[in-house]
Amino acid sequence: MSLIRFALFFFLAYVFIKLLKRLFGKQGSESRQQTKKPSFNAGPRQVKEMVQDPVCKVYVPKKEALHFEQAGTTYYFCCRSCMDKFLEHKG
Repeated sequence: MSLIRFALFFFLAYVFIKLLKRLFGKQGSESRQQTKKPSFNAGPRQVKEMVQDPVCKVYVPKKEALHFEQAGTTYYFCCRSCMDKFLEHKG
């Protein structure tokens, strides 16, 4: 008879633990999912085209960069001071 009680005790303990994991495990996984990085299947992501400043070698988004065109070549700059340095050296 004690073997049946022993087996019943472990069975009920197993069911109780599974129930607790189901009830409280989802809250922890939901909070972890919010801090996860977005998956690659989240949809198309916009990638900014980057250009390199010829003076300081910094990469900047092409849409935000200052530009100067000379002899069919376009030069992109991160700031006005880099553009001025380039023009002083060029000219």
